[in-house]
Amino acid sequence: MRHSINPTDGFVALTAFTISSNFKFSLPCAFGFAMKIFQHVLVLLTTLVISAQEHPPVMAYNPDAYGAQNQNWSISQTSDQTMYFANNSGLLEYDGMNWNRYPVPDNSIVRSVKAIGDQIYTGSYMDFGVWKRNNKGILEYTSLVEQFNFELAEDEQFWGIIKLDDWLIFQSLSRIYLVNELTNETNLYKVRSYHLQHLCGGRRLIFQ
Repeated sequence: MRHSINPTDGFVALTAFTISSNFKFSLPCAFGFAMKIFQHVLVLLTTLVISAQEHPPVMAYNPDAYGAQNQNWSISQTSDQTMYFANNSGLLEYDGMNWNRYPVPDNSIVRSVKAIGDQIYTGSYMDFGVWKRNNKGILEYTSLVEQFNFELAEDEQFWGIIKLDDWLIFQSLSRIYLVNELTNETNLYKVRSYHLQHLCGGRRLIFQ
């Protein structure tokens, strides 16, 4: 019986252990094999620990902490990680340290919110519009319903906001309102239901 040692894989290989005159095979050393298993397990455990450390802890905030009511209808986030919430008391802003509340002009419930670039769009009872920061860093609201003279249905509320190319789409339960950011062109579609799908990488809109 002859054997050779391969230092690169950490075990002894028996290269000529003869069972019969016509059959030969290689048999790894049990100790080296066990070391291989240990190394793989160690790498797996290290990966799991690192992965767990990458996920921040979940934080819970009660209404007293953010100074508003307890119902939030929609959430959106900007590229700088600031969070925005559509709340019964208005638009909520959270930058990771501080909460700010911005009521809409009629103090109605905000049903939807969508952050696009440095602008925040909201939909509420009988209104939808955009929030932009003034020179003091405070958000100020402009009603797009008033700006483009949309005639709304009775008691209409806006539950969804989508960006599709240059178009902003505001969805109520019975209508779809479109505003083109570049040309200021507007469109209005009446729908039979509020079923709305945004498909194909953000380039196709289906509604009924």
